[in-house]
Amino acid sequence: MICPHCKVASHEDWNLVAEGPLIIEGGQGIGIEYMICPECKKPIIKWFSASAIDDEFDTDDDGEYIISDSRIVYPLSNETGLSDDIPDKYKEDFFEALSLVSQSPKASAALSRRLLQTLLMEEGKIKDESLSKQIEKFCSRQDIPPILSESVHAIRAVGNFAAHPMKDKNTGEIVQVEPGEAEWSLDVLRGLFDYFFIQPALFKRRKDDLNNKLKALGKPLLK
Repeated sequence: MICPHCKVASHEDWNLVAEGPLIIEGGQGIGIEYMICPECKKPIIKWFSASAIDDEFDTDDDGEYIISDSRIVYPLSNETGLSDDIPDKYKEDFFEALSLVSQSPKASAALSRRLLQTLLMEEGKIKDESLSKQIEKFCSRQDIPPILSESVHAIRAVGNFAAHPMKDKNTGEIVQVEPGEAEWSLDVLRGLFDYFFIQPALFKRRKDDLNNKLKALGKPLLK
C-alpha cells in the first residue's frame, strides 16, 4: 500500500483493534485495524466490513473472516503536488482519484483505471479498446523497465478482471474493488508518470546542461 502520510509504498501489516456487529444475521461484522508505517513511523487506521467463514462472526476466531470492504479513515489523503513535468490534465485526474481513495475506493479505482487507459493510449500510442490488451502490448515492449512492466501487468490480477469484466471493457465504471486495489492503482500511475514524463525530462535537462558545457569547450554536441 501507499502510506497516506509519507507516500512511500510498504508492506501491509494490519493489527485488529475492535470488532462489532454490522447486521444481526448472516455472519457479518465490522472492525477497525491499524498499522504503523515502517518508513515514517506514523499510524494508519482502517475501517472494514467482513464475513465470517463459518457464518458465525466470532471475535475470538483468530481472524477467520473475509474482508468485503475497507477504507482508510485516518489520515485522510492530503497530497498537494506532483512533478511539474507531468501534464496538468493527468495530474487533475490523479488527484481526484487520490482524494477518493479513503472515502470511496470503488470510485478511486475507476478513475485510476480510466487514467491508466488514457496514458497507454495517448502516451504509449496503444489504441486497443480493451484495457487488458493495452496492458499486454505495453508490457511486451522491450524498453519498459521490468519492475514497471510487472506492476502494470499486475493491475488485472489485483483488480480481479476475470470477475469484473467491466474493468476491462468500460474502465470508468464503478464496480466492486479488491482490498488494496485502489492504492495499488495509484502506485502504478506514479510509476507511469515517472516513465513517461519525469525521467525523460530529467534526461533532457542533463543533456542540455552537458551540451552547454561542450559548447563552451568548442566540442561537438550530443545529438
